[in-house]
Amino acid sequence: MAEEECRILGLFRPDLLDLIERKPRLGSKFLFQLAGVIGERLKHTNEELQALWAKLEENKVIT
Repeated sequence: MAEEECRILGLFRPDLLDLIERKPRLGSKFLFQLAGVIGERLKHTNEELQALWAKLEENKVIT
């Protein structure tokens, strides 16, 4: 769920490839922004996973 009101943009692969071919600068900018978002999400997921592993290890020691 979104934390605030937002819009969703859908883009199919052929459309993205067409954008990259017709407007390489814009396509490149889009891909870099997308990579940044994916990287941040991966970083956040990794931090959550590490916290869960730490809790699991802590529970093993206690029991």
